[in-house]
Amino acid sequence: MEDFGSIDEAPDDFCRRKVDECDLFVCIAGPLYGFRSPAGASFTEREFDAAILSKKPCLVIMTAEDYPLAANPIEADKDRECQHKFRKKISKDRIIDRFSTADEVSVKVVQAIGNWERRRGPTREVLQKTRVRSVSYRVAVMNKSTMVCHDEVTAAMAALQTQVRRDYAPVWGVGAELPLIGEHTEAPPGSWGW
Repeated sequence: MEDFGSIDEAPDDFCRRKVDECDLFVCIAGPLYGFRSPAGASFTEREFDAAILSKKPCLVIMTAEDYPLAANPIEADKDRECQHKFRKKISKDRIIDRFSTADEVSVKVVQAIGNWERRRGPTREVLQKTRVRSVSYRVAVMNKSTMVCHDEVTAAMAALQTQVRRDYAPVWGVGAELPLIGEHTEAPPGSWGW
C-alpha cells in the first residue's frame, strides 16, 4: 500500500480491485492477523477471498510456526484466533511454503512464481508482464589460504561467477556478484564476507 500514494478510493475496494487486475495472487501470511477492513476481516484475508472468488491462481507462503516475533506486536485473543483460522483456510487444498526470515521470504516468492510460470508454459507477452526480477546478493571473497595462489582463486571465482549467472540465477531467481577482494581491503558495503 505504501507504494500507491494517495488515492481517492476506500482501501478495501482498492485492494480487492488490484487483486481482480492481477494474473497471479501471492499470499504472504504472517503470524499476526493485522488491520481489519470495514467488512471485519483483515485486508489480507479479504484480498485472498477476492482472489478465490475471481478464480485467480493463488500461491501461499506463510511464516513458520516458530517464526520469531518481537515482543511489542501483541494482538487480542480474538485476532489470534482469526489468524489461526485464516492460516488453516489458506492451507487447505494447496501446497504452501513457509519462511523463517525476511530474507528467506523473497527467495520463496521468486521460486514460487518461477515454478508457476514454468508449469503454465507462458507466452513471451505473459512472461514480460509477470517476470519478477531475481534477488541478488554480493558475496565478497578473500583468499586467506597459504596454499592457493591469488591467480588460482581468481580463475576459480571467474568460473563460479559464470556458473551463478548462467546456470543458477535463471532457475532459482537468486543471483550473486562474487567480487574477489584483497587481504587488506574492506568488503564493499552491503556485502557478505566469505
